[in-house]
Amino acid sequence: MRILAILLGLVILSLLAYLHLLKHELQRMKARLQKRQTEGSHQFLAIDLINKDLEELATEINKCLQAEETLCLKAVREENEFKELIANISHDLRTPLTAVKGYLQLLQNTPLNSNQTEKLLIASKHVEELGILIEHFFEYSYYLNSPPVVEKESFNLTNLVLECLATSVPMFEAKGLSLNLLKQEQATVIADKELVTRMIQNLIRNCLMHATGEVKIAILNITPTCQVHFINQVSKENEPDCSRIFERFYSSNRARSHSTGLGLAIVKVLAENMGGSVGASINENELDIWFEL
Repeated sequence: MRILAILLGLVILSLLAYLHLLKHELQRMKARLQKRQTEGSHQFLAIDLINKDLEELATEINKCLQAEETLCLKAVREENEFKELIANISHDLRTPLTAVKGYLQLLQNTPLNSNQTEKLLIASKHVEELGILIEHFFEYSYYLNSPPVVEKESFNLTNLVLECLATSVPMFEAKGLSLNLLKQEQATVIADKELVTRMIQNLIRNCLMHATGEVKIAILNITPTCQVHFINQVSKENEPDCSRIFERFYSSNRARSHSTGLGLAIVKVLAENMGGSVGASINENELDIWFEL
């Protein structure tokens, strides 16, 4: 009886030791999976403990990891091909567009009747819109393929926004839009002034294309960051999805929109390159698009 008790005790101790080893092996597997996520490690799972079921589990997990890596590499390759496609298209379109603009300018210096002049103005307007779209293609592809070199300096963000708005007043008036400065707090940032100017210009252009009535501007000094808000009214049927508004090619109304959606995507790329962020929200039919530096 005593021998049986000893044997039973040894079996129990062996089982406990085996369970401890099994737990330790599972913890090792978990640690390697976490390392892949946090450090971008490509290490696959290896099992030290001899256990058929555990080995089969590790094999299936490794198959999933291999499939995931294959999909990621495919996605990266397709993204690079897409960037190259955008760059090539924008480059190829600029040459014929320049030629079209040249011929339209020649026609403007030619004696025309009122009907011909009206049609020429319409054609010139559409060519200008096409030029803006092509420039967006070119700019977006450039920033994606060659991330901008950020040259940071300290400057007054409030003054920069006001300067950009001042130069755009004639365009706002031509569109029948009014400007309303809600808040004008003095804000100084350390960023790339040229890139920030580009962001502000794109946000102004977005308002000119989509806003109706009044465009509200707010410049907030929220230490240690600063925010610039562009707010305009949107109709219920054209209400955008704020979670997608900074996606390339996104448009809330594709049937009537002349926008590629690249203007706001460029704002996002530039802000993130400078360590900033962007955001959008809708409150009582007012769309608020902002960036923070």
